[in-house]
Amino acid sequence: MKYFLSLTAALAAAASSVYAAAIEGRAMPKGIDVSHWQGNINWGAVKSSGVSFAYIKATEGTTYKDPQFSSNYVGATNVGIIRGGYHFARPSESSGAAQANFFLANGGGWSGDGRTLPGGLDLEAGCSGLSQSAMVNWIKDFSNTYHARTGRYPVIYTTTSWWKTCTGNNPSFGADNPLWIARWGSSIGELPAGWQFTSFWQYADKGPNPGDQDYFNGSDAGLQSSTPSFPRMRSSLSLVGTIALAISAASASPIAVEKRAMPLGIDVSHYQPSINWATVKKNGVEFVYIKATEGHTYISPSFSSQYTGATKEGLLRGGYHFAQPASSSGATQAKYFLAHGGGWSGDGQTLPGALDIEYNPSGAECYGLTHAEMVSWIKDFSDTYHKSTKRYPVIYTTTDWWKTCTGNSAAFGKTNPLWIAHYASSIGTLPAGWDVATFWQNADSGANPGDQDKFNGSKTGLKK
Repeated sequence: MKYFLSLTAALAAAASSVYAAAIEGRAMPKGIDVSHWQGNINWGAVKSSGVSFAYIKATEGTTYKDPQFSSNYVGATNVGIIRGGYHFARPSESSGAAQANFFLANGGGWSGDGRTLPGGLDLEAGCSGLSQSAMVNWIKDFSNTYHARTGRYPVIYTTTSWWKTCTGNNPSFGADNPLWIARWGSSIGELPAGWQFTSFWQYADKGPNPGDQDYFNGSDAGLQSSTPSFPRMRSSLSLVGTIALAISAASASPIAVEKRAMPLGIDVSHYQPSINWATVKKNGVEFVYIKATEGHTYISPSFSSQYTGATKEGLLRGGYHFAQPASSSGATQAKYFLAHGGGWSGDGQTLPGALDIEYNPSGAECYGLTHAEMVSWIKDFSDTYHKSTKRYPVIYTTTDWWKTCTGNSAAFGKTNPLWIAHYASSIGTLPAGWDVATFWQNADSGANPGDQDKFNGSKTGLKK
């Protein structure tokens, strides 16, 4: 199953066609956000497909100007698409004010002409080594500078997970800054503190048009002032009804790609301290990955109780290790993991240990390692684990991280099972070297505690 279980193109197209009309009885303008990664865009075709607005990357930090911004902006303008620029934040490089001024000088301005969207501030690339209070101050600095010069507060693009991690879920921006939430899936999920509704929703990273796919919470008239109209798009908004409509309108064959049931799972840590494992079992969950260790000094305080609880209910379970490549070698961390719950046995109930390798939550984006150094670190961990257990560890990552921090190395696809994190209706592009994903983390919340996962196979295969 090359890209794991997904809604097929036919289903996605059908869902897209009925979605706007299906939500709360009103049509919501469709949009996209793009950058140089989309190359040359046929804006006439984009307009013909029903897109009403576009956010276009203008700048990053205080030195980078997107080479496609001008052509994208002119192209969107020429076909009557409402457009605006967005700035990719780099808080570790310079002040919020400096980056706001750079953004404003290079396409990020706003005018009340009814065709220009307020600038967007894209906050997503780790916490840049800033404390939560420092991050909040940085965002305020950017926001206030932008407001002082345009009379409008910038739209804040983020994920709830990033906002919680990097600002401490600070509620102080909800009153002034429109929210543009990124949540790839069938529902919008929990919103960050301070916002009761979202103005924009980035719901997929690909679709019928170039770039990411978005909706505006209101009418075309409201879009021209970027003022959401009621009823508001709250966190309960869901695509369930829309997908049901789409299925009834499409042939049955597209959704019959996989006729077998895939085991459901979750992954948890000390952030889910009190879990009713019996309820989890009744909900149909068949496996769980449990955080055991981090670096070479941290042991999750909930690991033992969670492992025991899952075992008693007959769930297949395994441990995962949160990598900290800057703190010690891969071999050192693999041995620490193995000594504190990360082992494997062929009892049919224990999953191979997993290496959680993702963006640094508290320092340099790739832990200060070059591509070659990161690949060597992962290989050191993997080989050490294999030497002890005769199994290679599962690698948990995102395609974006893998490309950014390993240079999209293809070295592990033949040995290490892949556990891909991608919150959407389809799994998307896989990292180099892997043709299949063994596990898919498809949502960061759901009916059960922790992140929500699926196994690409049968329960029998899960036990092997």
